[in-house]
Amino acid sequence: MTTQIKFTTAEEAVKVIKSGDHIHLSSVASAPQCLINAMCARGEAGELKDVHVHHLHTEGPAPYADPKFEGVFQLDSFFVGGNVRKVTQSGYADYIPIFLSETQRLYRCGAVPCNVAMIQVSTPDKHGFVSLGTSVDATLAAVETADYVLAVVNKHVPRAFGQAMIHSSKIDYFVQDDDGAGDLRGKLVDSIQRCLERRDAAYQTRWDKVWASALCQKYRRPESEDYWLWRERFLMLRFLICRQSPRWFSEGDGCESERIVLERWRDGFGAALAH
Repeated sequence: MTTQIKFTTAEEAVKVIKSGDHIHLSSVASAPQCLINAMCARGEAGELKDVHVHHLHTEGPAPYADPKFEGVFQLDSFFVGGNVRKVTQSGYADYIPIFLSETQRLYRCGAVPCNVAMIQVSTPDKHGFVSLGTSVDATLAAVETADYVLAVVNKHVPRAFGQAMIHSSKIDYFVQDDDGAGDLRGKLVDSIQRCLERRDAAYQTRWDKVWASALCQKYRRPESEDYWLWRERFLMLRFLICRQSPRWFSEGDGCESERIVLERWRDGFGAALAH
Protein backbone atom coordinates (compact mmCIF):
# COMPACT_ATOMS: atom_id res chain seq x y z
CA MET A 1 0.00 0.00 0.00
CA THR A 2 1.24 3.51 -0.80
CA THR A 3 2.32 5.42 2.29
CA GLN A 4 -0.31 8.01 3.19
CA ILE A 5 0.88 11.56 3.66
CA LYS A 6 -1.03 14.51 5.04
CA PHE A 7 -1.38 17.54 2.79
CA THR A 8 -1.78 21.16 3.74
CA THR A 9 -2.09 24.38 1.76
CA ALA A 10 0.85 26.38 0.45
CA GLU A 11 -0.31 29.32 2.56
CA GLU A 12 -0.21 27.22 5.71
CA ALA A 13 3.13 25.60 4.90
CA VAL A 14 5.04 28.86 4.41
CA LYS A 15 4.02 30.09 7.86
CA VAL A 16 7.16 28.38 9.18
CA ILE A 17 9.28 31.04 7.40
CA LYS A 18 10.54 33.74 9.74
CA SER A 19 12.22 37.06 9.12
CA GLY A 20 15.94 36.56 8.64
CA ASP A 21 15.57 32.97 7.44
CA HIS A 22 17.56 31.45 4.58
CA ILE A 23 15.36 29.69 2.01
CA HIS A 24 16.49 27.15 -0.60
CA LEU A 25 14.43 26.60 -3.75
CA SER A 26 14.74 23.51 -5.91
CA SER A 27 16.01 24.15 -9.42
CA VAL A 28 14.95 24.40 -13.05
CA ALA A 29 11.44 23.01 -13.74
CA SER A 30 11.20 21.86 -10.10
CA ALA A 31 10.91 25.38 -8.72
CA PRO A 32 7.92 25.10 -6.32
CA GLN A 33 5.87 27.96 -7.74
CA CYS A 34 2.86 27.64 -5.43
CA LEU A 35 5.12 27.89 -2.36
CA ILE A 36 7.03 30.79 -3.91
CA ASN A 37 3.80 32.68 -4.52
CA ALA A 38 2.56 32.00 -0.99
CA MET A 39 5.87 33.20 0.46
CA CYS A 40 5.73 36.38 -1.62
CA ALA A 41 2.16 36.99 -0.47
CA ARG A 42 3.45 37.03 3.11
CA GLY A 43 6.13 39.46 2.03
CA GLU A 44 3.58 41.78 0.44
CA ALA A 45 1.52 41.62 3.62
CA GLY A 46 4.47 42.94 5.63
CA GLU A 47 4.93 39.71 7.57
CA LEU A 48 8.57 39.11 6.56
CA LYS A 49 11.83 41.00 6.18
CA ASP A 50 15.48 40.16 5.47
CA VAL A 51 14.67 36.70 4.10
CA HIS A 52 17.54 35.29 2.01
CA VAL A 53 16.63 33.16 -1.00
CA HIS A 54 19.14 30.73 -2.56
CA HIS A 55 18.88 28.61 -5.70
CA LEU A 56 20.61 27.62 -8.90
CA HIS A 57 18.91 28.16 -12.27
CA THR A 58 15.12 28.20 -12.02
CA GLU A 59 12.45 28.29 -14.71
CA GLY A 60 9.37 30.44 -14.50
CA PRO A 61 8.72 33.67 -12.59
CA ALA A 62 10.96 34.78 -9.71
CA PRO A 63 8.71 37.33 -7.96
CA TYR A 64 10.86 37.44 -4.79
CA ALA A 65 13.58 39.14 -6.88
CA ASP A 66 11.34 42.07 -7.81
CA PRO A 67 12.84 45.40 -6.63
CA LYS A 68 9.62 46.09 -4.73
CA PHE A 69 10.72 43.41 -2.26
CA GLU A 70 13.95 45.18 -1.35
CA GLY A 71 14.44 44.68 2.37
CA VAL A 72 11.97 41.80 2.37
CA PHE A 73 13.66 39.18 0.16
CA GLN A 74 17.36 39.12 -0.70
CA LEU A 75 18.26 36.80 -3.56
CA ASP A 76 21.75 35.27 -3.20
CA SER A 77 21.78 32.83 -6.11
CA PHE A 78 24.37 30.20 -7.03
CA PHE A 79 23.59 30.69 -10.73
CA VAL A 80 22.24 33.75 -12.51
CA GLY A 81 19.51 32.59 -14.88
CA GLY A 82 17.50 34.63 -17.35
CA ASN A 83 14.66 35.25 -14.89
CA VAL A 84 16.93 37.02 -12.37
CA ARG A 85 19.75 38.36 -14.56
CA LYS A 86 18.37 41.88 -14.93
CA VAL A 87 17.74 42.41 -11.20
CA THR A 88 21.16 40.98 -10.38
CA GLN A 89 22.86 43.32 -12.82
CA SER A 90 20.84 46.21 -11.38
CA GLY A 91 22.11 45.49 -7.87
CA TYR A 92 18.85 44.24 -6.37
CA ALA A 93 20.18 40.67 -6.05
CA ASP A 94 23.55 39.05 -5.43
CA TYR A 95 25.42 36.14 -6.96
CA ILE A 96 27.60 33.66 -5.07
CA PRO A 97 30.26 32.50 -7.55
CA ILE A 98 30.86 28.80 -7.05
CA PHE A 99 31.35 25.58 -9.00
CA LEU A 100 28.16 23.56 -9.35
CA SER A 101 29.88 20.57 -7.74
CA GLU A 102 30.58 22.62 -4.60
CA THR A 103 27.11 24.03 -3.97
CA GLN A 104 26.14 21.18 -1.66
CA ARG A 105 29.21 21.87 0.48
CA LEU A 106 27.95 25.40 1.22
CA TYR A 107 25.00 23.92 3.11
CA ARG A 108 26.77 20.96 4.64
CA CYS A 109 29.65 22.99 6.10
CA GLY A 110 27.32 25.71 7.32
CA ALA A 111 28.81 28.50 5.21
CA VAL A 112 25.26 29.13 3.99
CA PRO A 113 22.54 28.23 6.50
CA CYS A 114 19.31 26.64 5.37
CA ASN A 115 16.31 27.25 7.58
CA VAL A 116 13.64 26.20 5.08
CA ALA A 117 14.01 24.06 1.94
CA MET A 118 11.12 24.48 -0.52
CA ILE A 119 11.20 21.66 -3.06
CA GLN A 120 9.09 19.76 -5.57
CA VAL A 121 8.91 15.97 -5.57
CA SER A 122 7.19 13.02 -7.20
CA THR A 123 4.35 11.13 -5.58
CA PRO A 124 5.55 8.69 -2.89
CA ASP A 125 5.96 5.01 -3.68
CA LYS A 126 4.65 2.20 -1.50
CA HIS A 127 7.72 2.48 0.73
CA GLY A 128 7.23 6.20 1.32
CA PHE A 129 10.06 7.39 -0.94
CA VAL A 130 9.72 10.41 -3.21
CA SER A 131 12.07 11.59 -5.94
CA LEU A 132 13.65 15.02 -6.32
CA GLY A 133 13.26 14.56 -10.06
CA THR A 134 15.21 17.11 -12.09
CA SER A 135 16.66 18.94 -9.10
CA VAL A 136 19.15 17.03 -6.96
CA ASP A 137 22.15 19.45 -7.15
CA ALA A 138 22.25 21.51 -3.92
CA THR A 139 18.69 20.53 -3.05
CA LEU A 140 19.73 17.24 -1.49
CA ALA A 141 22.09 19.01 0.94
CA ALA A 142 19.40 21.61 1.66
CA VAL A 143 16.92 18.87 2.57
CA GLU A 144 19.48 17.21 4.83
CA THR A 145 20.39 20.41 6.71
CA ALA A 146 17.17 22.45 6.75
CA ASP A 147 15.12 23.10 9.87
CA TYR A 148 11.95 22.63 7.80
CA VAL A 149 11.35 20.94 4.44
CA LEU A 150 8.27 21.98 2.45
CA ALA A 151 7.51 19.77 -0.55
CA VAL A 152 5.14 20.24 -3.45
CA VAL A 153 3.98 16.80 -4.58
CA ASN A 154 3.48 16.82 -8.35
CA LYS A 155 2.60 13.62 -10.19
CA HIS A 156 4.35 14.93 -13.30
CA VAL A 157 7.78 15.09 -11.63
CA PRO A 158 9.94 12.37 -13.22
CA ARG A 159 11.11 9.66 -10.83
CA ALA A 160 14.91 9.84 -10.81
CA PHE A 161 16.72 7.30 -8.65
CA GLY A 162 19.98 7.13 -6.71
CA GLN A 163 20.54 10.17 -4.51
CA ALA A 164 17.38 11.74 -5.91
CA MET A 165 15.31 9.42 -3.71
CA ILE A 166 14.47 10.67 -0.21
CA HIS A 167 12.03 9.31 2.34
CA SER A 168 8.85 11.24 3.03
CA SER A 169 9.70 11.22 6.75
CA LYS A 170 12.32 13.90 5.97
CA ILE A 171 9.57 16.27 4.80
CA ASP A 172 7.63 18.41 7.28
CA TYR A 173 4.85 19.79 5.06
CA PHE A 174 3.31 18.40 1.87
CA VAL A 175 1.40 20.51 -0.64
CA GLN A 176 -0.41 19.02 -3.65
CA ASP A 177 0.02 20.86 -6.96
CA ASP A 178 -0.34 18.87 -10.19
CA ASP A 179 0.11 21.09 -13.23
CA GLY A 180 -1.54 18.84 -15.77
CA ALA A 181 -1.74 21.42 -18.56
CA GLY A 182 1.98 21.49 -19.28
CA ASP A 183 1.89 19.46 -22.49
CA LEU A 184 -1.10 21.35 -23.86
CA ARG A 185 0.43 24.69 -22.92
CA GLY A 186 3.66 23.73 -24.65
CA LYS A 187 1.83 22.78 -27.86
CA LEU A 188 -0.05 26.08 -27.76
CA VAL A 189 3.14 28.11 -27.40
CA ASP A 190 4.93 26.12 -30.11
CA SER A 191 2.04 26.70 -32.52
CA ILE A 192 2.00 30.43 -31.87
CA GLN A 193 5.76 30.62 -32.27
CA ARG A 194 5.64 28.79 -35.61
CA CYS A 195 2.96 31.21 -36.79
CA LEU A 196 4.98 34.25 -35.79
CA GLU A 197 8.08 32.92 -37.53
CA ARG A 198 6.33 32.03 -40.81
CA ARG A 199 7.73 34.20 -43.62
CA ASP A 200 4.67 35.13 -45.63
CA ALA A 201 2.85 38.31 -46.65
CA ALA A 202 1.32 38.71 -43.18
CA TYR A 203 4.63 38.27 -41.33
CA GLN A 204 5.11 41.92 -40.39
CA THR A 205 1.44 42.39 -39.59
CA ARG A 206 1.54 39.59 -37.04
CA TRP A 207 4.65 41.03 -35.39
CA ASP A 208 3.13 44.51 -35.34
CA LYS A 209 0.22 43.07 -33.35
CA VAL A 210 2.64 41.53 -30.87
CA TRP A 211 4.63 44.71 -30.39
CA ALA A 212 1.45 46.78 -30.10
CA SER A 213 1.07 45.24 -26.65
CA ALA A 214 2.80 47.31 -23.98
CA LEU A 215 3.37 44.09 -22.01
CA CYS A 216 5.79 42.92 -24.70
CA GLN A 217 8.00 45.98 -24.81
CA LYS A 218 10.39 44.80 -22.09
CA TYR A 219 11.24 41.76 -24.23
CA ARG A 220 12.25 43.82 -27.23
CA ARG A 221 15.95 43.47 -28.02
CA PRO A 222 17.26 45.45 -31.06
CA GLU A 223 20.39 43.31 -31.33
CA SER A 224 18.35 40.16 -32.01
CA GLU A 225 16.52 39.11 -35.16
CA ASP A 226 12.87 40.21 -34.95
CA TYR A 227 13.78 41.99 -31.70
CA TRP A 228 13.19 38.76 -29.80
CA LEU A 229 15.38 36.39 -27.82
CA TRP A 230 13.52 33.16 -28.50
CA ARG A 231 15.86 30.79 -26.73
CA GLU A 232 16.29 32.80 -23.53
CA ARG A 233 13.29 35.06 -23.08
CA PHE A 234 10.41 33.39 -24.89
CA LEU A 235 10.02 30.91 -22.03
CA MET A 236 9.43 33.83 -19.68
CA LEU A 237 6.76 35.17 -22.03
CA ARG A 238 4.86 31.96 -22.71
CA PHE A 239 2.11 32.58 -20.16
CA LEU A 240 1.73 36.14 -21.44
CA ILE A 241 1.52 34.83 -25.01
CA CYS A 242 -1.15 32.34 -23.97
CA ARG A 243 -3.26 34.97 -22.28
CA GLN A 244 -2.85 37.71 -24.88
CA SER A 245 -2.90 35.79 -28.17
CA PRO A 246 -6.71 35.86 -28.65
CA ARG A 247 -6.59 39.66 -28.44
CA TRP A 248 -3.81 39.80 -31.03
CA PHE A 249 -5.11 37.29 -33.55
CA SER A 250 -8.88 37.14 -33.26
CA GLU A 251 -11.80 39.56 -33.22
CA GLY A 252 -13.09 38.32 -29.88
CA ASP A 253 -12.95 40.27 -26.66
CA GLY A 254 -9.91 38.35 -25.42
CA CYS A 255 -9.83 36.20 -22.32
CA GLU A 256 -8.91 36.47 -18.68
CA SER A 257 -7.35 33.10 -17.94
CA GLU A 258 -5.04 30.52 -19.41
CA ARG A 259 -7.79 27.92 -19.12
CA ILE A 260 -10.02 29.85 -21.52
CA VAL A 261 -7.15 30.28 -23.98
CA LEU A 262 -6.44 26.57 -23.96
CA GLU A 263 -10.11 25.83 -24.55
CA ARG A 264 -10.23 28.30 -27.44
CA TRP A 265 -7.13 26.74 -28.92
CA ARG A 266 -8.65 23.27 -28.79
CA ASP A 267 -11.89 24.60 -30.31
CA GLY A 268 -10.29 26.08 -33.38
CA PHE A 269 -8.41 29.19 -32.35
CA GLY A 270 -5.25 27.57 -33.72
CA ALA A 271 -6.83 27.35 -37.15
CA ALA A 272 -7.89 30.99 -37.00
CA LEU A 273 -4.36 32.04 -36.09
CA ALA A 274 -2.92 30.18 -39.06
CA HIS A 275 -4.72 32.45 -41.55
